[in-house]
Amino acid sequence: RRVKHPNIIKLVEEFQNELKYFLVLEYVSNGDLLTAVNTMNKYSEHDVALMLSQIASALKYLHSLDIVHRDVKLDNIL
Repeated sequence: RRVKHPNIIKLVEEFQNELKYFLVLEYVSNGDLLTAVNTMNKYSEHDVALMLSQIASALKYLHSLDIVHRDVKLDNIL
């Protein structure tokens, strides 16, 4: 819960049972980047630069907290 960044969804709750660990995250209505890329004809250079800047900012912030995402891919970017 120490993660607070405008480009990282918020963790609402976490819990576990004997077998699994569960995360409850804030709802994001726009879907993932993979779906967006597959449904859009094209993005402008400006839009791509903005998206990459936001992704890099979020990853840099996580790194500053010694947190590693370990699964950065288009369908994990909301």
